[in-house]
Amino acid sequence: MLSITLEFLRRSWRWLVVFQVLSGLVWLCSQGITSESQVRHRAGNFRQALADGRSVKAWHMVSTTYEDQWGLNRDQIGSALRDITRQFLSLQVEWIDPQVSAGPDATVIYTATMRLNGRSLTPVGEMMLTMTRQLDQPFSFHWKKEGWWPWTWRLVNITNPALELPDGYTPGMFSETPLVVE
Repeated sequence: MLSITLEFLRRSWRWLVVFQVLSGLVWLCSQGITSESQVRHRAGNFRQALADGRSVKAWHMVSTTYEDQWGLNRDQIGSALRDITRQFLSLQVEWIDPQVSAGPDATVIYTATMRLNGRSLTPVGEMMLTMTRQLDQPFSFHWKKEGWWPWTWRLVNITNPALELPDGYTPGMFSETPLVVE
C-alpha cells in the first residue's frame, strides 16, 4: 500500500508542477495587458509584415468576416496587400500619430496616418507612394478579438474617407499568381 502511494506521489507531483507553470503563464499573460496594448502590438506586426513584403503574414491577421468601405472581402484584401508589397524593392510603412480607442461591437480601432516610403519597382508603386503622401485623413484599422489568446486579434475593417481606389482596379491585377495558402 505504501509503495502504491509513493509511486502515485512521484508521478503526480510532475503533473502538479506542469499545471502550476501553465497556470502561472496564463496569469502572466492576462496581467497588465489591455486590449489597447494588444491591438497596438498587432497593428505593429501588421505594419512590419507589409514592410517586409510578407503579404501572406499580413493576410493571416485579417478576419474571415472582413469587409471594408471599398467592398473588399478577406480574399480580395489579401490580393490587394500582395499588389502593394510586390511593387517595391524595399518598403517602409510608417504610422504617424497613432491613436487607439474602443469601437462598436467589441472592436478596438487603431487610427493613424499611414505613409509609404521605399524603392518602387513599377509606376504603380510610385503612384502608391504619391497617393499615401497626399492623403489628408488617417486610416482606421478595426480589430476584433476572435479567441482567448492575445494574438487572436483580427482585422475586420479598414477605412479612410479620403482614399478612393483607382477606376478599374481589381485586387490581384498587379500580381502574377493568385494567393495560395497551405
